[in-house]
Amino acid sequence: MAQKEAAPARVKHDVSRRRIIAGAAWATPAIIVGLSAPPAAASVSEPSPNDGTVTIGAGVTQIGSNSGQPIYDIQYRPLSFAGSAGVYPVALEVRASFPASAVASPIVIGNLPGPYGWLISAQTTGSNVDLVFTKDPQVSFQYSIPGLQGWIRAKSPAVSLSTMVVVSGATNAGGTVTGSSVFTF
Repeated sequence: MAQKEAAPARVKHDVSRRRIIAGAAWATPAIIVGLSAPPAAASVSEPSPNDGTVTIGAGVTQIGSNSGQPIYDIQYRPLSFAGSAGVYPVALEVRASFPASAVASPIVIGNLPGPYGWLISAQTTGSNVDLVFTKDPQVSFQYSIPGLQGWIRAKSPAVSLSTMVVVSGATNAGGTVTGSSVFTF
């Protein structure tokens, strides 16, 4: 058997070691940048500058009484809006959900004195009764949002509970408004 001649260990090219190192140095940042953000992270959507968030501030929520009947009473809860300059809510709804088993029948609500800028209603949704505050279309929320106040009659005896509060709406720039909180009675 004849042995084949081994290929030379070094192949002579016209590329110097210095050029290889310089090329690698220039390519390294591109490789690092290419690997720094995985495709999944790049696809996460950022909030639009047209969107905003409503925060419900601290205030008084308690089990109270109206005409001798127990009520879940929202005495006052301030609201604030965070969004881009010039963006403000044009439609807004704040919905506090109560278990239907804790609300008296027939459903009775009140908001006296009425909260300026809000229309109040009650809606039954499955096993919940929602106390709904809707922005009055006649009132602008461009510079500030009026606070919430109102109540819904509770079954007697009223039980302590926490309610989920969800904020939804739209901005003047075509974006969405979101927010949430918990009221404890």
